[in-house]
Amino acid sequence: MPIDEVVVEILRGIQSDMAGLKADIAGLKMDAVGVKTDMRSHSDTLNILLQEVREVRSAVNDIERTRVSIGEIEALHSDVTRMQRSLSD
Repeated sequence: MPIDEVVVEILRGIQSDMAGLKADIAGLKMDAVGVKTDMRSHSDTLNILLQEVREVRSAVNDIERTRVSIGEIEALHSDVTRMQRSLSD
């Protein structure tokens, strides 16, 4: 086999390998987009959770300072349950 044909075959192999790498990189880019979307969603959930925790802490601090009715305690339990359900969805 002449050297020119050998070189052409080697170049075709390299070209084929590069096409496979390009496809792999495109797949990685798609995966990265998915990860970014998931991170935004988790970040939003974390922000909501932090806000809810601050509200619960505030309510507990109010309980320490005042006399609390059964209805207020039930409302607090209801809020905490609602928060837990919304985070598990």
